[in-house]
Amino acid sequence: MKEKIIYVCEFCGKEFENKEDAEKCEANHLTKASLNFEPHYASADIDHTGLPDYLTLKHNDKEYRYERKLVEYKKEQQKEKDKDKEKNKDKDKGKDKGKD
Repeated sequence: MKEKIIYVCEFCGKEFENKEDAEKCEANHLTKASLNFEPHYASADIDHTGLPDYLTLKHNDKEYRYERKLVEYKKEQQKEKDKDKEKNKDKDKGKDKGKD
């Protein structure tokens, strides 16, 4: 029997056959300590969640913006897909009734 050792990145979980590649992967991930972030909020009369509208992340000389609205947009898309599935189920039920 052969024993196989794998190395796993502690940030993303990717598996590697050698330690050096795993260490490179880990070094590529930004950590809380290396990031400076600033939350931006909408007024409470517009947004009642208390969550930031978006975050500005700063690392070295670069700045990134993450918006919560993108997640909400995906949820809205899923709701639309679910509605369409229900409509199609209703149509299929109507077709089956006509076959009797």
